[in-house]
Amino acid sequence: MRYAKRSKGGWCFALAWLALNSGWAVAVEVGSAAPAGEVLARLEVLDLAAAKRIAVDGSPSLAAAVERLRQAEERVRQARAAYWPFLEMGGSAVRSELSNNAARSQLAAGRNFSPNAAFADPETFYRAELTAGWTLFNGFQRWFENARARFGEMQSRSALDEARRLLLVSVPTRPSTCARPKRPGPGGGPAADR
Repeated sequence: MRYAKRSKGGWCFALAWLALNSGWAVAVEVGSAAPAGEVLARLEVLDLAAAKRIAVDGSPSLAAAVERLRQAEERVRQARAAYWPFLEMGGSAVRSELSNNAARSQLAAGRNFSPNAAFADPETFYRAELTAGWTLFNGFQRWFENARARFGEMQSRSALDEARRLLLVSVPTRPSTCARPKRPGPGGGPAADR
């Protein structure tokens, strides 16, 4: 019985798939560790986990994706706020001062109705206002606004996951693809790859 010859690429792909799906993948929170320069200074061995941690921590595109997700979460909270009652407060103060001619004409008009009429010049008016309300039905607008906000949050979350996935996939998974320093051979001869 003859066996078909298998390529090494298939085994590498299978091992990489197994490693990523079995929980060996590194789960890293963006911005949770030291900057990449500090990590590299303390690093003795560059393994897969360290390479992924450096890539995720130093990625401005992941930081931007996290901020876009936070914005989408806040838009969902804003959309939900339309279901709650609201309270509005307002106020104003107005000081009104008439010219001499206008004051005389107003006094004359007032004395036509009452001979003892008088008015204050300047005059100040104050107004305070308090309004409470609760929208019970507005033609499903709130429902659609909520649905749109939730969809935007799902889009942002998926974009963050995709950005993280693409970044982690771009990290080399085999040691042979990582650049290793060349060490001098025995007796100071040409550099040998160990």
